Amino acid sequence: MDISNLEKIGLTKGESKIYLGLLETGSTTTGTIAKKTKLQKSAIYFCLESLIDKGLVTHITKNNIKYFEASSPKRLLDYLDKKENEIKDKKEKVKEILPDLFASMDIKEKQGSAKIFEGWNGMKSAFDIMLKELNSKDDYLIYSVCIDPIIEERFRRFIGKFHQKREAIKTPVKMIVSEELRESIGKDRENEKRTEVKYLPKGLTTPTAINIFGNKIILAIWTKEPSAILIDNQDVANSFRDYFKIMWNTAK
Repeated sequence: MDISNLEKIGLTKGESKIYLGLLETGSTTTGTIAKKTKLQKSAIYFCLESLIDKGLVTHITKNNIKYFEASSPKRLLDYLDKKENEIKDKKEKVKEILPDLFASMDIKEKQGSAKIFEGWNGMKSAFDIMLKELNSKDDYLIYSVCIDPIIEERFRRFIGKFHQKREAIKTPVKMIVSEELRESIGKDRENEKRTEVKYLPKGLTTPTAINIFGNKIILAIWTKEPSAILIDNQDVANSFRDYFKIMWNTAK
């Protein structure tokens, strides 16, 4: 039997191996279990304790030696019933505290907040948040002067996929970049729908791109190990939006 079937109902890989092994061998010692499952003794003891707690394994002692035996497979249903009841209890507890949790969230939203994302996976999470909030009526603004050459190709692939999704939800964008990026990132964006691009003179360099949308800003730092800061504050977003408008009128 494939142990993945047992893993799907909540047993660990080690627990699944031991339970199936005991079904096949019957009452036996940890030594036999180790030979059959190829697990280390410390892992075997840990898994056995867990299986006993779940009601799936029993044990007896003969001549000061413990013998372990798998409970009837029907006990798996009892185990699942127990888990189901535990989940129901947890759901009821969550329902009880939901009003307080929402109240805390409302307070936090009014105060504004900031989150930090690190690495390429972190950047994806940050930009996914933006995609969830963008729509065809948003004024999505980008101020990006320079990208570290070391990551330029990877950045172009990453941001290209993002803008494909952005186009799919029909969100227009205005973008300011350095003249140095006209033939690369500039052309990438110019070839996309609902996109306006302007350029600033060469010599202005910073790895930080400012993304403004709704009441949020994402400061994306495109270095070898990229990171992003998500700021959720309407006043701050408005101030960045005003700054962008000034730069937009300056750019060509």
